[in-house]
Amino acid sequence: MELIDTSLGYYWITLPKIQQKQLKTIQIVNRLLSREAPVFWVLEKTADFSPGDFIVPANAVNNLEEEVEKYGVQVKLCKENHSIRVRRLIRPKIAIYHTGGYRWSLFHSYTLEKFGFTLRLCSAKDIEKGVLEHFNVLIIPGGNSFSKLEPLTPMGREKLLNFIFEGGGCFATCGGAAIFMEGGLNIVKARRDRLIHGLHGPVLIRIVRPEHPIWFGYEKNVIMPVFHGFSFKVLDSNNVLVLGVYDGFTSKSYVWDLRVLDVPPRKWVESEEEYGFTLDPYKMLGTPAILEANYGKGKIILSYPHPEAIDWELSHKFVANAIYYLASKKLPSLELRTKKSNKKGSMERAVLRLEGKISRLKSVLEWMDRLCLDVAYSWVMKYDMVNPRRETFWSRLTDLIALTDECSRHIEDLKNMLKDLGKDEQKHFASVLDKLVKPLDEALEKLDKNLKPNILRLINLKKRIKQFEKNASEERLKELQKELQKLAKKTFGVRGPRGKLALSYGFILRRLDIAFYYLTNIKLHILDLLTNAD
Repeated sequence: MELIDTSLGYYWITLPKIQQKQLKTIQIVNRLLSREAPVFWVLEKTADFSPGDFIVPANAVNNLEEEVEKYGVQVKLCKENHSIRVRRLIRPKIAIYHTGGYRWSLFHSYTLEKFGFTLRLCSAKDIEKGVLEHFNVLIIPGGNSFSKLEPLTPMGREKLLNFIFEGGGCFATCGGAAIFMEGGLNIVKARRDRLIHGLHGPVLIRIVRPEHPIWFGYEKNVIMPVFHGFSFKVLDSNNVLVLGVYDGFTSKSYVWDLRVLDVPPRKWVESEEEYGFTLDPYKMLGTPAILEANYGKGKIILSYPHPEAIDWELSHKFVANAIYYLASKKLPSLELRTKKSNKKGSMERAVLRLEGKISRLKSVLEWMDRLCLDVAYSWVMKYDMVNPRRETFWSRLTDLIALTDECSRHIEDLKNMLKDLGKDEQKHFASVLDKLVKPLDEALEKLDKNLKPNILRLINLKKRIKQFEKNASEERLKELQKELQKLAKKTFGVRGPRGKLALSYGFILRRLDIAFYYLTNIKLHILDLLTNAD
């Protein structure tokens, strides 16, 4: 935090109210930061400025108005003298922990990429090897907390904790938040408060500390999606700050397949008897949804809602705010590449060779974007949001068949697109693509051999049950339903992906984790090349 003297002239970039212009504004700021231009974040409201505005000294950049004209964002050159409380932004370099549930990683990757942030996916092995030395923000996405914590060796856990203790920032959502609390690494004095089961969809979050930088651009309440989310129970208020609490529901809020606004409050007890779970969502109101904790020099933001959800742009500015707030550790100037050649000018030559194929490369990237969008949406939003309970898991597997086939078809296309790179780059990409193809092939083989027959049997059983509902005896229907449940358990495990997975199903999901780790990092590498070409 510092005061800035604006007497020498400055560019004033206001934080727009319109979401699309907010996106463009963040893109501009990130381009400036990538060139190491000084950018200051306004922290307080004054007669002229609002919290979340940006200030760039005029002598640090040339003709900024012309440069940003194509973005449709207004930048004003000012010479008035102000004394403003600001924070100089540090360029965020973001690692997304990609272990135990790739679809949640894609939420963050897709949202942050469109803002123009520098990011890579990292695995538990990467953390153990010390990759976090090259980043100042770590994201732990949602998913099963055990499947994220268990792959980290004692050395990996030590390096993760040391990253935060020495000033790194961490943004953890839903199951990712749980690894830091009681029962996990235990550096955040809080625990999961499982008041109800199955809450999902957009809900209302009340802002508790409106002056906090994560809330810049918001007033009073924010709508954010949750996916089977819980509350936090704060165990030590000296260690933990509550930043937001659950405050209400929307027309798209569900508990399992029950729309919250359709169920009178007094009827939840009756539904609980039918479902066998505690369901009353009104127990969540007023309980903590978003926290902040300190650990050494670093900070951790924990959120049960998913502000990064790809089709919920209302809360994406929150994610950008959190990243800027958490990036407090300055790193050496270096490019985050999957691999960097030692040969002088090799990157420039690679870019020149690619220039003739830029448009084709962009179409490959568009495919990758659609793939990320489709996977993250269809695997989480589409099925978890409105489908009846216990029917989501095999539906996802029918998508898996199409998904893995589509990936395999495009790998050869991607290989052909990268043939004109230099030998070093070709060798590296060939190695990475081989690592990508192998888990996809293994997933397809296991899917065809072990799961596809069961999926088809489940589909047929469901159709038979639906046909017999009106005419068959109650005893016959119970037999069919019992057969369906037994086969579903054999295929997917107990309670689907939230319980103990069946071996084949778990194997496929782990192989897809690996495949999307390589696929996404290849995409980000190509984006680096295109940025240089521009």
